[in-house]
Amino acid sequence: LMARPLLLLACVALAACSEIAPDGGSDAALDEHALDGGDALDATLAPDVAADAPYLDGPVPCDAGGPCFATPLALVTGPSRPTLVAVDATNVYFTDGHAVNECAIGGCNDAPTTLWSSTYFYVEGIAAALGNVYFTAGTQYIASCAASGCNDKPTNLLTTLSTQFSGFAADDENVYWTGAGIHACALAGCNETPFTYAMPAAVPNGLGIDDPWIAWAEEGASVKVCPKSGCVTAPLAIAASSWAGPVAVAAGVVYWVDEGQPNGGRNVPITKRTNGAILACSATGCGGKPTVLASYPLWLGSGALVADAKGVYWSLEDVSGTFGEIAGCTASGCDGAPTVYATTMSESTWKSPTAGLAIDTANLYWTDYVAGAVFQTPR
Repeated sequence: LMARPLLLLACVALAACSEIAPDGGSDAALDEHALDGGDALDATLAPDVAADAPYLDGPVPCDAGGPCFATPLALVTGPSRPTLVAVDATNVYFTDGHAVNECAIGGCNDAPTTLWSSTYFYVEGIAAALGNVYFTAGTQYIASCAASGCNDKPTNLLTTLSTQFSGFAADDENVYWTGAGIHACALAGCNETPFTYAMPAAVPNGLGIDDPWIAWAEEGASVKVCPKSGCVTAPLAIAASSWAGPVAVAAGVVYWVDEGQPNGGRNVPITKRTNGAILACSATGCGGKPTVLASYPLWLGSGALVADAKGVYWSLEDVSGTFGEIAGCTASGCDGAPTVYATTMSESTWKSPTAGLAIDTANLYWTDYVAGAVFQTPR
């Protein structure tokens, strides 16, 4: 694969924190956890945040001591439930389950254009490049549609997939994704034979691209990097990370979320995570000692992360499960005190941080599933 300059950076990271962890055991595992896991079951009823301070500042008004930020612009509001988002020089693209929608950067009077929809396939990844939007259709297809429209008939790049996506991105040459492995396919298609960077034993999670790098995290293992042209021998492990979530790369730096130790799991709801952080490391390595940009002793985790040469930005969710935040640091760091750009809505049955986050040179864009809106604010 020949790498060319990255034309844009879009949110491709998928939600890394879900309401219920995968069922990896029997009811006996539930009983065992209830005995050994301390306050996990009590916290499902009323999380004792006071006992676990510090935690996130609540959605308190600015004049009452809460974070101060400009009121974001709602590009689209209801009735959809937006999840993922991508942006190019002209439009914002977002998914709402089984559809790919388009709205002009300046707004679309709450009347977005539906480029593609399905009653069967769920969109798990979206990215924009060269005047097209690229997306996944279920776990089977990667397709593209022109920003001008495709009459609900997208072009298939690849049709023989059989694995869930955990990261998806595009530049002016290829689409990239993680599933069972880390792969790429030319924007014009790859004859059902994608390029494979690695087939890790651990489950890959998160994906970031920026010339000349591609980076990802491997569950319970480490964050790894390869040149976009292909791994010379084996991927370079730049840092260990047992709970790595979304990943981004910009200006030679790899950023990722360490979700922290979950309280719960198996058949027990994850009610909090402890010792989470936003980390950074040079793509060429940092001696296994990444820089901590921000730390979260107690939270529900982060769902999306994006970066460019100007800064790094992420979504996060408070341990209360009632609100989230959009936050960020400049590329030079923020002394552990990230800027809060907005709060997001949540609810007790949707314990997952915002999954959709994107940036262009001027603005941040994100989805708010509970509010049913896509927002924009200057950065």
